[in-house]
Amino acid sequence: MLQFDSSHYCVRTMEADGQAVTFRAFENIVTVEHPVDPRYQAVSIYVPEAFYHGETVCGYDLHTAPILFENNIGGFFPSEPRNPEHEMFGHTSTFFYALLHGYVIATPGARGRTNQAADGRFYGKAPAALIDLKAALRYLWANEGAIPGDMHHMFSIGTSAGGCFAALTGTYDNQADCEPFLAELGTAQGKEELFAVCCYCPVADLEHADAAYEWQFQGIPDYHRMHMEMDEGGRPPVFRRGWGHDPAADSAVR
Repeated sequence: MLQFDSSHYCVRTMEADGQAVTFRAFENIVTVEHPVDPRYQAVSIYVPEAFYHGETVCGYDLHTAPILFENNIGGFFPSEPRNPEHEMFGHTSTFFYALLHGYVIATPGARGRTNQAADGRFYGKAPAALIDLKAALRYLWANEGAIPGDMHHMFSIGTSAGGCFAALTGTYDNQADCEPFLAELGTAQGKEELFAVCCYCPVADLEHADAAYEWQFQGIPDYHRMHMEMDEGGRPPVFRRGWGHDPAADSAVR
C-alpha cells in the first residue's frame, strides 16, 4: 500500500530573478496506512524535470541528487507539506533555488498542538509531530530507488520549532520507545536515517523562543512581525505582517 506511484504527478514551472525551473510535483502522499489526519501525515516530493530527460543539473542526476527533507513547522502548530511556490515576506522560496541547483525536495507534514477532534481531544500533542516526521522518513527509505534522489545524502531542515524537529529527526532515529506509535499508524518498514541536519533558530519551548532567535540573528535590528489567528481547521494563517526596527540592537554589545 505504501508504494510510491511515479505516474501520479504534475509538471509546473516557477520563475524568479530572471530564471525559471521546471519540476515534477508528487504532492500530498499519505505516508501511513492508518492516518489520524491525512492532511498532515503526508509528504510532497519535487524533482527537477530535467532529470527525466537524461540531463544533469549542477552535476546531479535522477539518482545522485541530494534530498532536502524540509519541514514547515512553526510554533509547534500543525503543518501541511510546504508548497514550493510559497513566498515568505515577498522573498523567493528557497525551494526554487534548491530545484534550480539540482536538489530533490521531500517536504513532510506533521500534526501539531492545535489539532482537535470533535470530541475535544487534542490529537497533535507530543510526540505526534516527531512520529509523523519519522513516518515520512520511513516511507522515503522504503521506496528507495523508486523515489528520485540519493537517500544517503538526505538533509533534515527546519526553522524555529521546525528547527527543533529537524534536530530530533537527526538524533532520535530508530528508537525503540517510538515503535508503538509508529506501529499504530502502520508506517512503512524503512530506515529513519539522515546524512545531516540544518537547524535555524531551533526552539525547544515557546517561553524561551527569543533566545533561539537571538542566537541566530544577533545584531540584526530589522525584523518581521506576524499576527496569527486560528482558522476553523486549527491552522494558523498569517493575518497581518509588517516590518520593525529595534534601535537597541544597533549598539548592543554581544
